[in-house]
This record gives sequence, C-alpha cells and structure tokens, in this order.
Amino acid sequence: MNWQTGLIGFKSYLRLERSLSANTIGAYLHDVEMLIQYFKAKSLHKEVSEVSANDLKAFLIWVNELGMLPPTQARVLSGLKAFFKYLLLDNQIKIDPSALIESPKTGRKLP
Repeated sequence: MNWQTGLIGFKSYLRLERSLSANTIGAYLHDVEMLIQYFKAKSLHKEVSEVSANDLKAFLIWVNELGMLPPTQARVLSGLKAFFKYLLLDNQIKIDPSALIESPKTGRKLP
C-alpha cells in the first residue's frame, strides 16, 4: 500500500468513524504529510508498512531541529499515532510503529 492510498482511507476514517472537525482532519493529514516530506528530505524510500519506531524517533528529532515547540511536536505525534492506529485497524500494517513512542514533555504552567 502506498502513502496516498493510506491518506485517502485515513481521511474517510477520521470523518466517518471519528466524526472529527475539518480542521482536525486537516491537521492530522498534514502531520502524515510532514512524515512523508521527512523521508523525501532524507532520501529514504519507505512504504507505509516499512516505517519503524526508529524512523519515527528520527522524524521527531528532525521536527525538533526545525524549531517546533514540544506542544506542537506532541500534536504532530498524536496525528501520526492516529494514522498508524487506523492502518492497524484496517489490517494494512501488522505492527504499529508508534505504539511505544512517548510524547515530548510539554511542561505545565502554574495558574
């Protein structure tokens, strides 16, 4: 399965199964597209089923180097986790590479 097929199915899943808003769906799709851009920037030719936890960790380091703040990184990871969860539920992958990846610490502001 290629990335575009996965994105089309993911978009339908978010809209029909999870009833998310158009803005949330757009953000989740953008997160997956960022991962695709990362693979292109690093000249890695990965199919969806070939993505590993190490690939996602390297992607998060890359996102951090781009200057994204931890809350934004956590939101991006949330979108990727939703994508891989969808692929797992749809039997398009056998193992969820995002399952053991922890979100960056965002810190809390005192009231």
